Amino acid sequence: MKKSLAGFFVIFVAMSLIPPASGQGSAPTEFDQPVQVFFSSVQGQYIVSASLAVDSHNAIYLAFDVNITQYDTDYGRTIYLARSEDGGATWTVNRVLQGQVRFPRLAVGPQDELYLLYLQGLYCGANGVCDQFHLTHPSVQLIKSVDAGTTFSSPVQISSPGMTAVETGDLAVDSQGQVYLAWSEGNITFQPTGNGTVLLQFRTSSPDGVLSPIQTLATGGFYLDRTTTYQEKLSDVHIARTGDGVIHVLFGSSEVGKLYYLRFSDTNSIPSPVLVDV
Repeated sequence: MKKSLAGFFVIFVAMSLIPPASGQGSAPTEFDQPVQVFFSSVQGQYIVSASLAVDSHNAIYLAFDVNITQYDTDYGRTIYLARSEDGGATWTVNRVLQGQVRFPRLAVGPQDELYLLYLQGLYCGANGVCDQFHLTHPSVQLIKSVDAGTTFSSPVQISSPGMTAVETGDLAVDSQGQVYLAWSEGNITFQPTGNGTVLLQFRTSSPDGVLSPIQTLATGGFYLDRTTTYQEKLSDVHIARTGDGVIHVLFGSSEVGKLYYLRFSDTNSIPSPVLVDV
């Protein structure tokens, strides 16, 4: 949760029902007031997004990104990782990445290994312009920590190379350490108005980091007009994998304001997405 007051921001945990990590003694499981995790007094600085995960010892992890320049004018951000071992009463915060990185997503594996997925590079057209002078080839990247977030591996690119439009992805990990990844990507033509195809993509990463081929789960499109509208499809992707081996994917189509869901257990037989009627 984010709270902004006159250029200040604080990130809070409003309630914790999680007991403290093993060996950390007793701690409140509910808070009468929100607990401050992170604070900045820099005017125009704010937390853009956040992701939460809990390991098998009840250590709580929170990844979030903060804009570097005032009001995020160049999309430069810092990704932080906060960790609590006492049920959320106290936190340690470390910087993980800085630059054109944003939208972190967290997941914990069966050995308490920590996976962090994030978007790197600028979205072509993020400021209403998309041509050869503003192309930066964004990508989805994955890093891993085996020491509770103290250090991370070198990033591995998950998305296809050379894409001009890549949306924030999501990840899930099963009991065997297999990582399931979903995101959307596409290309925009280099014209005053652009259009193209957006693909909802899926792949896995084995416990030792071997990536499977990319599979397309759904196809959409987008249209860009420099002076009037900017619309896109297949965004805000979420993925989960249940104990019965079923993979669940939820994603939005912001161009027409729709939400879609699909589920599958056989990657050789992907069904069509179902419209969520709300």
